[in-house]
Amino acid sequence: MYEKIARGYATAYVNSLPSHDKILTWFDGPKGAEALNVFEKFCFSKKPGRTTLRLAKNLRPLFETPRILCWEKAKKIITADGYSSATENHIFRLPNDIQPLYTERAVFKTTLFFEYVPFDGVGTSTINWAAISHHAISRLVERGAISSEEISFAVPILLDYSTSFAIRVFEANIDLSKMQSFLLPWADGVLVLVFMDMDPGSDRSVKERQQTLSIRTWLPDAMLKDSDKERIEGLRDEIMSPKESVDFFDLWIKGNARPWCFSDSTLEGKMLE
Repeated sequence: MYEKIARGYATAYVNSLPSHDKILTWFDGPKGAEALNVFEKFCFSKKPGRTTLRLAKNLRPLFETPRILCWEKAKKIITADGYSSATENHIFRLPNDIQPLYTERAVFKTTLFFEYVPFDGVGTSTINWAAISHHAISRLVERGAISSEEISFAVPILLDYSTSFAIRVFEANIDLSKMQSFLLPWADGVLVLVFMDMDPGSDRSVKERQQTLSIRTWLPDAMLKDSDKERIEGLRDEIMSPKESVDFFDLWIKGNARPWCFSDSTLEGKMLE
């Protein structure tokens, strides 16, 4: 597909999602406090399904149906996922940098946690495990990995896939003090993913800077170099299953990881967007 047309479809999808600022406002505002009160009131119920039903009313439309992660006497956790767009997602080169390199449009997966622990009480938190840039969505459509009609359900799937991978990277104890990139097989090609320091909030008085695994682009098999193919060699489709060897996958992740840096030409292009 022609590049500009693909970018138009990507823009339309990004604009169709709720702003990430709405999630920040919800979490820090009265609606977030009300949801926590509902969780606190019903977290002692012996029927957790009823708790999620009551909680779901307070989470819509920003978050999907909540699910039980843990429901034991000593710990109770409910989670819910939300997908949002940020038109001014701030990208930082290093974790200790104060000024961002640039801003970009991106889609985020935010996971909301409600947790109860005896003696500690109840609390809520959020984490942005995964994101996908507007550029990456454009490339997926332009290069035929997904059709324009498939964007709305393909992007959440990609973000769920990246979230699972991000968790495994953290478990593998990869040094993420600097940007690290990974190639992850998907749809007869590879996703290029990079751990980046990001702050998707456009309101600079509200900080949500986190290290997030960002999908930067998609490369079809024909565009892969021999060195790229070496990085993904040995990965089987079912390796994400918990039945597979954790040690093997950790070794694969470490062999796949590469330092990431922006070229001057890339940065110049970003400044012009």
